[in-house]
Amino acid sequence: MLQSHGPKVQDDDSLKVPLLLVPKKRGGSKAPAVILLFECLESTAFNGISTNLVVYLETVLHSTNLASASNVATWFGTSYLTPVFGAIIADSFWGNYNTILVSLA
Repeated sequence: MLQSHGPKVQDDDSLKVPLLLVPKKRGGSKAPAVILLFECLESTAFNGISTNLVVYLETVLHSTNLASASNVATWFGTSYLTPVFGAIIADSFWGNYNTILVSLA
């Protein structure tokens, strides 16, 4: 009978890898996942509108490709900078509650 000269291996259940891991119950809210989902959908809609806006400006309004791209770039810049200006006005002049009241009006 041959004997191995390596370390002895245990035959107990602690060395077996489970085939199906039971997921641990995670507490907390689903709100971050919902917010992330809506941000992804908003980004998809924004980029889809910008693409369709170029086509609309060229076909329906008969503008040139350069003018259409320029108008869409202006729309992009306005869309990204408007919240920054709103935040400056809200933080400097209106405060929390007045900003909410103005945005609801």
